[in-house]
Amino acid sequence: GGVFKGWTKPEYAVFLQLNAQADENGVCFPSVRLLARLAGISSRDVVSAVKTLEARGTIRVIRTNRSVNHYQVKL
Repeated sequence: GGVFKGWTKPEYAVFLQLNAQADENGVCFPSVRLLARLAGISSRDVVSAVKTLEARGTIRVIRTNRSVNHYQVKL
């Protein structure tokens, strides 16, 4: 129950990886490929989970001109 109720396994796995890599401001910038490998899911599932977590307000995606986005964990 609680905060994670209704989350899919990929959403929870991606959130845990972002949270584990976040600095003191909640910011991290792993690649989709790295998140997929660490979470044990596909890159497609990572992208889908990130979209859902962002829509939920759990994370903020800081889009950059580089190939890797930055993420801020809000929880």
